[in-house]
Amino acid sequence: MPSGIRGLLARLGLVRATRSFRHALVARRDARPGEEDGSTDPFAALGGVAGSTLRYPESARYFSRGYRYAQRLPRGTSTGSTEEGAREGNPLEQFFDAYTEGPGIWKWRHYFDIYDRHLSRFRGKPVRMVEIGVFGGGSIQMWREYFGSQVHIYGIDIDESCRALEGDGVEIFIGDQSDPAFWASFLERSPTFDIVLDDGGHMPHQQMVTLECLLPAVRPGGVFICEDVQGAFQPFHAFVDGLTHPLSGIGYAEQATASAVHDHVGSVHRYPLVTVIEKPGASAARFRSERHGTDFPTSKWLA
Repeated sequence: MPSGIRGLLARLGLVRATRSFRHALVARRDARPGEEDGSTDPFAALGGVAGSTLRYPESARYFSRGYRYAQRLPRGTSTGSTEEGAREGNPLEQFFDAYTEGPGIWKWRHYFDIYDRHLSRFRGKPVRMVEIGVFGGGSIQMWREYFGSQVHIYGIDIDESCRALEGDGVEIFIGDQSDPAFWASFLERSPTFDIVLDDGGHMPHQQMVTLECLLPAVRPGGVFICEDVQGAFQPFHAFVDGLTHPLSGIGYAEQATASAVHDHVGSVHRYPLVTVIEKPGASAARFRSERHGTDFPTSKWLA
């Protein structure tokens, strides 16, 4: 690849996506015994239109145009503010505003709506949650209040003093979230869970390794949340792009076989500073494009 193009792609974060493309493709290969093409080039493995588009700078041009468009968008007319007090019906924000003493809780206020939108269905049920970065322990109290007595929290931190937070329904594990060996050891004791909340070191390599190691262990219908993805060009954005682009790599046929990526990623939601991955409740074996009705326009695309 010419150095000028590589430099452009690096600035846009697209070169960094290569590792996650390979991660997704390995999952796909391993899920289909007998398919051994030996390719380590994610663009070549995608093939066809998708491979060509991603291999060459066309996608970079579209990215650049979208980024420039974002800078030109006019401000909206809403007068709402994320600095307002607890909104009616959001128990997390209400808990936060009423919490004035005890171990600290440090959150961007707009996070509470994101939490409630994706996690409210787990309230009052047996739920296993991994929280990375337990800080002083205040958030553990918040989650226990929110989910109820049936929640079991696995707190992850690098600070040995956090072991003091262990108690009924709370286990603490000390380790480095950027170390796959730590996660392998953790998963031997806690193999599956419903929710992962990454509020740890906030560095892209930490966020990337954590997602790689824990996403397969999230139960069907579960949720993976990564907080504090600071900056428009923070490389974790590119990693998520690479991981999730294969979701649409099912071609143009009216039936397409699902891949392992579809088993682990049902939807991706991006918010200011937060990325949420929802895991599908059930794996799709195939995708089908169906026609209903009798009259369709004449077109070469419908032949």
